[in-house]
Amino acid sequence: MPVKLLWVKKHLRLTSRGMRTVLAVCDDGLFGKVYKGKRGRLDLVLYQSFYQGDLVSFEEAVVLLKTAESINLVGRDSIKAAQAAYEVSRTAVKKIGGIPHLQLYKV
Repeated sequence: MPVKLLWVKKHLRLTSRGMRTVLAVCDDGLFGKVYKGKRGRLDLVLYQSFYQGDLVSFEEAVVLLKTAESINLVGRDSIKAAQAAYEVSRTAVKKIGGIPHLQLYKV
């Protein structure tokens, strides 16, 4: 079974509550395309730099996901990593051009 690798990039945002960690996670192999569907447009050409940080294992991504206050996920394996880290409702996952997309926020 091939090793699942995910792109993970950590962003720090200063808010009125202090520093917040935003984690962007994307399946390897999705960059360089624009996905269009009824639910909108997912431009992984323009926004590649938002998601493309470090290429990590699935297990490493699960650990990192638990540290973030805000999470943006693109791709089936990225969503599975979020499901391993948190209880995620399937209805929360949206598909854009056939690609699963999910945003999570800790309140």
